[in-house]
Amino acid sequence: SISLIISTFVIFYQLHHVKSRDLGFDREQVVVINLRGQARQKHDVFKNEILRLPGVVNAACSSSVPSRGRSETMFSFEGVDQKKQVFPIMEIDPDFLDTMGMELRAGRNFSPDYPSDNKAMILNETLVRHLGWDDPLGKTVSMMDLADSDDPEKGFIEVPYTVIGVVKDFHFESLHEKIRGHLMKMSGSVNRISVK
Repeated sequence: SISLIISTFVIFYQLHHVKSRDLGFDREQVVVINLRGQARQKHDVFKNEILRLPGVVNAACSSSVPSRGRSETMFSFEGVDQKKQVFPIMEIDPDFLDTMGMELRAGRNFSPDYPSDNKAMILNETLVRHLGWDDPLGKTVSMMDLADSDDPEKGFIEVPYTVIGVVKDFHFESLHEKIRGHLMKMSGSVNRISVK
């Protein structure tokens, strides 16, 4: 009986901890739709149609969402004398942060008003601390990318991006995992649409 009571309290505490923990984003009332076929190819049209539905507050396209898939790649960072480091990266559109209730700590969000944002990055707080940057805005992040996406044998090149913002840390993996450095860039690869 004592073991059962202790186990019940432990489970209750864990559930309460998971429900009340600050995830760094607002998952309430958000539906995530996996895009395939025509919806993926014409995601902008699909998103605009969704935004016309009554009750929809916002919608955003992205390559992944917190806790659902991610990709990682190699980066080098201005003024950081270390070998290339591997970090998760998410491709998002300018509506993603608002749709997911994410908070900018410094700088600005991506915007269609800035054509140069296709070569910009937003970093999370953990990565900024890891790099030892006091003022990350304007710094250069170089991402390893295929020299030619149609011919992978040509190898990789370093593509420079400018840091325009810092987002509050958010859990993009299981709550059992410690928050790691994370980067975001303007969407090129779209797999999902999040609807608020």
